[in-house]
Amino acid sequence: PFNYLEKFRARRKELEGDIDYIYKILEDGKNGVREISTGTVAAVRKKMGID
Repeated sequence: PFNYLEKFRARRKELEGDIDYIYKILEDGKNGVREISTGTVAAVRKKMGID
């Protein structure tokens, strides 16, 4: 029970040494969210009569 988080800690330690990988993940996430949110914001603006 006490070592439940051990695999997560090990993975975190592994990723600490690969900052470029972390930035790529963040960039990919940002781009994915932007695609989704652009459509959502456009739909909301249309419903509100802003566009």
